Amino acid sequence: MNKVKILVYISLVIMTINSPVVARNIKIPVALVSPNKNLELSFNFSPKGEISYAFTVHGNQLIGKSNLGLTGIDGPVLIKTSRRSVRTVWNPVWGKRVSVADVFNELTLDLKSYKIVARAYNDGVAFRYEYPSGKADQELTEFNFTNNYTAWFYNGENANIGPEKLSDSDGKRLPVMTVKVDDRKYLAIHEADLTSGDPLALESKKGETLFKVASKPGTAWRVIMYGKTPGDLVDSHILELLNPLPPKSMDFSWVKPGVAVWDWRINGAVVDDFKYEMSLPSWKRMVEFASENNIKYLVLDADWYGPEFGKDSDPVKGGKVS
Repeated sequence: MNKVKILVYISLVIMTINSPVVARNIKIPVALVSPNKNLELSFNFSPKGEISYAFTVHGNQLIGKSNLGLTGIDGPVLIKTSRRSVRTVWNPVWGKRVSVADVFNELTLDLKSYKIVARAYNDGVAFRYEYPSGKADQELTEFNFTNNYTAWFYNGENANIGPEKLSDSDGKRLPVMTVKVDDRKYLAIHEADLTSGDPLALESKKGETLFKVASKPGTAWRVIMYGKTPGDLVDSHILELLNPLPPKSMDFSWVKPGVAVWDWRINGAVVDDFKYEMSLPSWKRMVEFASENNIKYLVLDADWYGPEFGKDSDPVKGGKVS
């Protein structure tokens, strides 16, 4: 083999090593924007086959280069992309609105061994993995915030964690994760349509603003909500819209939405020398109050059939009612 052939061969090898695992007709990065053009989710691919994304609001990058992908499955090769836009209306069976606009742009990245499906709404973005059941070992998803924002975290039956600077977080955190970027930008990290895998859990190291998904892989949507105020996040329907509609054959005619009296909200209150408790005498008074005020329902929460976690608690036997 002469020197010219050797040089050509070496050049081809180098080009192969440094070429992204992306079909030639696909321009990188691949961007997805919200219908109102204010939010952008941008996907990138490294020569090593690593996938990352970034999230931008009004031109300001709030989540920087963050890894995506799965392990335990064949390496991703972006062979094609597809897009669709949806403009429709969702009519809830119950809720604060009779109809909700379901408007989003969708991008599907076909990675040969699995897919990443992403959606951009006007109040947030979401992405999920589609892959053969049981084929993935670990999810590589990250949320790499571009600054040391302030956050709050759900903490089970305990008081929420926060306010806490992102760099002060250390260890496991649970969603919903609410993030204050500034006085006019708020984010929330959550999930939707959890049908496989574990509930979302996040993990961080003290001194960093990077959060990784620590739960077992599944197909749930990873959701980044956005609003100008905390109220915008509360008022958003994006989590509901990301869940599939029930089968048309399901009958909801028996559901009659309305206001309810809730026993736990009254528990412990003292009115006219009577102390409300989780007891039959209290529930009878609650029924009378509901009737007098045209409130159709009474919600009996945990403990009405015995201690919530008691082994002998049995709702069929009536618990405290008996």
